[in-house]
Formats: sequence, structure tokens, C-alpha cells
Amino acid sequence: MHYAIRLLPVLLLVGLSSGQTAVQTSVCELAQQSKKFAQTTVRIRATVQTDFIEHTMIVDRNCPKIAASLWIPHELDNTKGVEQLRAVLRRQWMDSTSKIPGVDAEMTGDFIVEGKRRYFRVRSIDSVTPVLTTDR
Repeated sequence: MHYAIRLLPVLLLVGLSSGQTAVQTSVCELAQQSKKFAQTTVRIRATVQTDFIEHTMIVDRNCPKIAASLWIPHELDNTKGVEQLRAVLRRQWMDSTSKIPGVDAEMTGDFIVEGKRRYFRVRSIDSVTPVLTTDR
């Protein structure tokens, strides 16, 4: 019994990392329940915004003051979803009439919390849609 208690967390960790289904959630829920979602694979629909220098964030229109840093590992650079995301962001960035460059994307990834900082590490980007602004 003593050994079973010590092995249980290891078995749970292996189960989570072997490709189980991601939890559907939102940026708002991730922020409100950070401890619940920390180190969890989640699926979200969010708006990606960037300055193309060092800040790339995901935000949600339902809680616009809350954001998380978007982390796209380099091994995903040549995937279709990442290439589409970057291409649309670049087009919006170069369009001088665009007030807030942004792209709606549906993504799966890992939510990571380090102190007060929140990160979303992308595993896949499944859809990309330009954000249309009407304030032009």
C-alpha cells in the first residue's frame, strides 16, 4: 500500500502525457482558475495579437484585460497552422488601417503558470481567421 501511494502520481502523469483529450476552455477560465488548469492540455479559441518584436499574446473578447503569453515551439514553425497564423498576422501588421492586428485561432496546447505569469505552449493550431475591425 505504501508503494502504491508513491506510484500513483507517476501513473497519472504518464496518462496525461500520452495524448489524452484536451479540456475545452477559454482564456477567461484559464485566468480565473489558473491552478485548476496549470500543466493541463487545453483547447481554446482566442485572439492572437503581436507586436512582431517580443510580445505575442492570446486574449478573449469576453475578458479583454486578461492575456497569456503565446509560446510556439520552433519545431512547429513549418506546420500549416503556424504558417497561416503568421501570414495573416503579417498582412494585418503591414495594413496601416488595421487598429489592432489580431487573428482568431483555435489551438490545443499546455497551460503553464509561473508565479503571476501565464503561458500557453502550442501543440497545434487547428484554424485561423482574421479579426475584422469595423472601426476603420
